Amino acid sequence: MKASFFFVATFCCSLAAAQDTLVLLPGFNSQPVNSYFRYFHQDQEISADSAWKLFQPGHQTAQQLDKINFGPVQGYYWLKLTLINQTQVSQELFLEIRQPHLYQIRFYRLQNNEPILRAETGIRYNFHSRPTPNRYFDFPISMAAGESVNVLFMIHHINSLTLPLHLLTPGSLHERNYSRNLAWGYWLGFLSFCGLFALLASLLLKKRVFLWYFLYISAGVLYGFTELGFAFQYIFPNQAGLDAPAIIHTSIYPLLFLIKFSQGLLATKENLPIVHKLLNVVFYFLLTMVLAGIALTETMFQYSYFILPAVNFAILIGMLSLAYSGIKSLFFNRIIATFYLLAYMALVSAAVFVMINYAFGWYQYQGPNPILIAYFFEAMLLSVALIILYRQTQREKTALLQKVTTQQKELYQQFITGVEKERSRIAGDLHDDIGSRLSYLKRLLSTSNTNKNEDAQQLDQIIEDVRKLAHDLAPPMAHVTGLLPLIEKLVAEIRALTKLDIKLQAHNFTCQLKPEAIQQVYRMIQESLNNIVKHSQATRVDIQFFNYETEIVITIDDNGVGFELVQEGLGLNQLKVRTASLGGYVEIQSRTGAGCHIMITIPIESIRI
Repeated sequence: MKASFFFVATFCCSLAAAQDTLVLLPGFNSQPVNSYFRYFHQDQEISADSAWKLFQPGHQTAQQLDKINFGPVQGYYWLKLTLINQTQVSQELFLEIRQPHLYQIRFYRLQNNEPILRAETGIRYNFHSRPTPNRYFDFPISMAAGESVNVLFMIHHINSLTLPLHLLTPGSLHERNYSRNLAWGYWLGFLSFCGLFALLASLLLKKRVFLWYFLYISAGVLYGFTELGFAFQYIFPNQAGLDAPAIIHTSIYPLLFLIKFSQGLLATKENLPIVHKLLNVVFYFLLTMVLAGIALTETMFQYSYFILPAVNFAILIGMLSLAYSGIKSLFFNRIIATFYLLAYMALVSAAVFVMINYAFGWYQYQGPNPILIAYFFEAMLLSVALIILYRQTQREKTALLQKVTTQQKELYQQFITGVEKERSRIAGDLHDDIGSRLSYLKRLLSTSNTNKNEDAQQLDQIIEDVRKLAHDLAPPMAHVTGLLPLIEKLVAEIRALTKLDIKLQAHNFTCQLKPEAIQQVYRMIQESLNNIVKHSQATRVDIQFFNYETEIVITIDDNGVGFELVQEGLGLNQLKVRTASLGGYVEIQSRTGAGCHIMITIPIESIRI
């Protein structure tokens, strides 16, 4: 029964549209009423009485309202509607303008053919001071049974004007508010969840791409709050001068953070370095404009005729660069790039639709903001992309950890092999050299014609060789002489035995080291010099010690024959193991015929007393 009444009401309303009158019949609930209004536009403000006269028969100023979106406007719009209550009961209705950003609205009701101001409101009015506490503008209309009412609106706006006009009953208004707020509550909750997930991931994983995503989601939420009319009420209330800048700023913030997030997600620095630099230029230019808009609001508006085109051009370059980055990234990481492009296309399509609608009024769309809907789907797609990135990162970390573990095992095995090889060498020296010579000396002593002077020389030589062998094996006396004196003594001994020109320099090297650290560093220098003596055919070696605030650096350079790095032998591997045991690292540079450069870096905290 109620449905039949509604269809009858719709038919009667359509019949009366040409007469600028909307007739209410039993069963009326809600409906759009743009086509039932007449309107006209004035550049200058006029009185309500003058406006009412222009709606009277005989004046050609007013015309039928045949659209919802007007595009960019400036000035004063007057709208008039006649309502006739043909039901048997009084009606409590609301005329709703579903646009939260109108600057100024005056609502008049005709009494005795004179417009009486019933309400004045606009974006600068807090919710509680509006005719109905709502983010939209709702104007109550009470009508007795059979009563005819004329209403008049004055709307002042300086921007893209959208006027979705609806007539509703209180129940319908309550139901629509509830469903809208519930929908935006889900929207806000989902985006907040995505943002908090990204923030937690950034803290745990120490990856900035998750932080940029959190900031991007936060900027999107701020844009949504502003677009829905909540920001002016809850974030910066009672600051009327911020309304226009806030709409511009909050539409730029998401792009700023989207640029940085995209650079991290798509790895543009490694894969697309030129595009990465171009995106940085766009980012810092837009950031400068935003900061200047906050600090120098009046100046920026004064020169907006050339600042806004520059900003729009930068935004265009940024959007094209992001699209190009997403397409090229299909060759580097197809899965992540696919999710990114789907999310990007959803947002860009919605943004283009909204911009065309606001700029030209081509579409008579009056539903939810497509950009906010696109944000919802984009957040889902980008969250999936981040989860995939997280899994890829974890797989790469696991693979790297396994590789490092394998290398450590190999280095340790090589170190053990080296120790065993050194023991074998010592055993061979003792058996083949010292043992043979002692046997020879025994035979000399057993003969009657032995020469005591020759015997003494033989014993002295054997004693000296055993002493040298023991000296090489024994740990350095670190606690007695310190590192540099030990290195100087080692250099002097090798210089005397080999005639090798070794230059030792220490630059501000005053750090007091632990004995075990001195022993390890001593062995590093000893092994490096032994390798040079045995393999390099060098004539000159330079050793330098540097003492910085947080680390010590040791460099060893020779002018020998050099080698290819793929040919690193046991000695260099042992050098890396010893350095790693102190928390440091070794860099080796060499090539055939060009000598060798070794740089050992060790953090001071791990070796200082």
